[in-house]
Amino acid sequence: MNFASNLSDYFLLLEDHIHCTPKLATAVSPALSAWKELPWVILEFSHLNISGKAFRTSDLSRLTAFLFLFHKDTPTHLLLSEFCLLLAQNVPIHFSPSVFNHTGDYSMVFGEPDNPVATVLTDMVSMLAVIPQYTYTLNKKVTRIVVPTGSDKDGRYRLQQGQEDPKSCARYALLGPLAGGNLDQIVFFEEESVEELSCIRLLVLASQESWLLIKQIKVWTEPDEEER
Repeated sequence: MNFASNLSDYFLLLEDHIHCTPKLATAVSPALSAWKELPWVILEFSHLNISGKAFRTSDLSRLTAFLFLFHKDTPTHLLLSEFCLLLAQNVPIHFSPSVFNHTGDYSMVFGEPDNPVATVLTDMVSMLAVIPQYTYTLNKKVTRIVVPTGSDKDGRYRLQQGQEDPKSCARYALLGPLAGGNLDQIVFFEEESVEELSCIRLLVLASQESWLLIKQIKVWTEPDEEER
């Protein structure tokens, strides 16, 4: 890590026996660009404990110094979690689907989205009498949110600058910016958190050069403990 600190802007951690999916470049590069001006310590592009974690190289000297404080047999993934907390990243920032896997492993499968019943609110003007379909009021913990925008055929009408905010209807928390007009991110909650996410807000940050096409907002939920 110390040797890599002056070679690039970012460092991607990988173990042995790891293979990447064909979507590696199209997943990692736009995400790094979207998060460039936002605060983060580790961005995770895999469900694995260590591999697929991206760092800013400006943090590597602090990270290596931190790792040397502990016995060599201390689990690395636990140390990385503690390092995030020390630098004020309280929850993981995890992108889905995973683009790194152990040889022979498969990515997590979510199945079809749950899309709970919701009330729709928007201040955007819609065309052709199209009514927005998916803004959610939830009773369960959200585990994944996907927001694809733009045309499937040529990629036009994407949201050029925007971000997704989970909202408690009184306090906002940034889930993440859209990368390449799309958001696909796993949602984490702080340990022992009892606060339920009740609203999700898609925020447009700049004027569009053309129309905006929001195809769908997909939400996956996790059952409450009593329902399992």
